[in-house]
Amino acid sequence: MIQYLQRNKYKITIECGIVNGKRKRISRTFEGSKQDAKIFESELLKEYRGNKDCFLQKEKLTFLELVNIYLEDYCKDNLKENTIYGYKNLLKVILPELGSLKVKDITTRTLQRYYNKLKRENGYCSNTIRHHYVLINSIFEIGIKWQLVSTNPNKCIEKPKANAKKAKIYNYEQLNKFLEVLDLEPIYYQAPMLLCVDTGMRREELNGLKWENVDLERGIIRVREVRLAVGKDTVVTTPKTDNSNRDIDITQKTLRALKKLKEYQNNLANVLGNKWNDTGYVFVNDSGSPYYPDTLSYFFKKIIKKYNLDDLTFHQLRHTSASLLLHSKEDIVSVSARLGHSNVSTTLDIYAQIVEELEEKSIVKTMSNILSSN
Repeated sequence: MIQYLQRNKYKITIECGIVNGKRKRISRTFEGSKQDAKIFESELLKEYRGNKDCFLQKEKLTFLELVNIYLEDYCKDNLKENTIYGYKNLLKVILPELGSLKVKDITTRTLQRYYNKLKRENGYCSNTIRHHYVLINSIFEIGIKWQLVSTNPNKCIEKPKANAKKAKIYNYEQLNKFLEVLDLEPIYYQAPMLLCVDTGMRREELNGLKWENVDLERGIIRVREVRLAVGKDTVVTTPKTDNSNRDIDITQKTLRALKKLKEYQNNLANVLGNKWNDTGYVFVNDSGSPYYPDTLSYFFKKIIKKYNLDDLTFHQLRHTSASLLLHSKEDIVSVSARLGHSNVSTTLDIYAQIVEELEEKSIVKTMSNILSSN
């Protein structure tokens, strides 16, 4: 592999196989043209492939060894902790089936049989099988990139289709009822739920919000970090995507709630004195410590049960926010930016049915106008 460093300077890396389950690489810095660098890479390959100790263990590489290399050398530096945690849970199912097999012996048919078994014997839905497919595919692709394997047998298998589910949301009437009862609740219930409906912020973004990123003068929220549960641990990290790192304008109603919450916390801090834990987070318990990541969902469920509201998850408040904006004919690009999606296509995928319904209504209305004018 040739890596460009600067003008006429390259880093050339040769993969030398697996020793004790770890990648062995040889790297050299080369100065000269890219064409000369390719010649030098070829010479290195000849030299080290002539060494019997090099490349020998690739033939013996098991899928478990490849997975361990993937987790250690790729995931740690490129993926978020919650994603790695999710991958490790998938691997608890994958490795008992494929882990002991030599990579060179894993064929397209081997993997197709595995996916069939997930469906027929394990009863997994298409979405879950799709997660297995994506992970296995990534492992093989990284293996090819690092010259540990020569082919990806997963590529010849059709990617399982995601089951399209209509996002469950509150309509205008249901939302108004929710907001009415929310006004009867303490401010530490009101503020996070209003902010979620207003902005469509993810729960982990609400959990990671600090007062330093709340502009109470201009009514702007800056999303800069998230707090989420990874297994039994709580992790603070950067937002989900680059576009999730965003500034959001909020309504006056939400701004008043946040100011009221700040006043409530200031009064608590004065009463508790040095017993108040000033963590800087916006949504905290009565000692100043941030909530456990699931707490906001617990609060929401408590309100639903108390007032016998239509059942919804906390995350579906985010869907409600987006869907009502789209129904109000806000453009998809603006809604996508407000939600912090990586691109507009993500928004279209999630809210495809709503967008299609709105387009159909618009087309019918336009055609009605055309026909009525003749």
